[in-house]
This record gives sequence, structure tokens and C-alpha cells, in this order.
Amino acid sequence: LHQWFYGIIGTDQINEPFFDEGLVNYLSSVLAGGKARFMEPNMGFLKKRLEDYSSYDEYCQYVYNDAAYYFGKLAAELGNNFYDLLKRVYKEKIHSIVYYNEFVNYLDEYRRN
Repeated sequence: LHQWFYGIIGTDQINEPFFDEGLVNYLSSVLAGGKARFMEPNMGFLKKRLEDYSSYDEYCQYVYNDAAYYFGKLAAELGNNFYDLLKRVYKEKIHSIVYYNEFVNYLDEYRRN
């Protein structure tokens, strides 16, 4: 799933490491039949830069697990609109970087509809 982003859509891995990794981890669990189980997240990952993590374990918990659960909750909230949102981001941000605040703007539009 990193190929969906890699070289086509970039993210800010230094300031927003959760964005790419959490989304890919969530989508991977969907492709695996939804068998991955994530615990209720600590939403602190939204404010952590790469340098803010005190250990590799903390990084993995926030960036892979908590962020994946967050994206799973968004997908449950939006239903198929979540995947329409991803398609739109793909079409509009191809060969550029998408930042989380931009994603939130897209998300807000889909929540209003």
C-alpha cells in the first residue's frame, strides 16, 4: 500500500509520521480481511513530530496502531465516502505532498455531505 503514496503522493514523514503509516496500516488490515484489531487510540499522535517520540515502541504504538485505529474510525463514520475521499485526494494531490490539515479539509467536506 505504500506504493499508493510512494512517488505519487507524499506525506510529511518528519512532522506528521502518523499520516502515511497509520493510513497504510489501516488499509492493510482491510485488505487482510479486517482481522487486525486496534485498541482505542491515544490521539497524541496528531501533535507528535518524529523527534518527539522517546522510544521506538512509543513510535510504533502511536504511528502504526493508534493512527490506524483513528483512520478505521473515520472509515466507519464515512462508509464508502471514506474511499471516495481517498480517490479525490489521489486525483487532486498526485505528484505532490498532502499535509494532514489538507486531509482534514477534505474530510470536513465529506462530513458535511
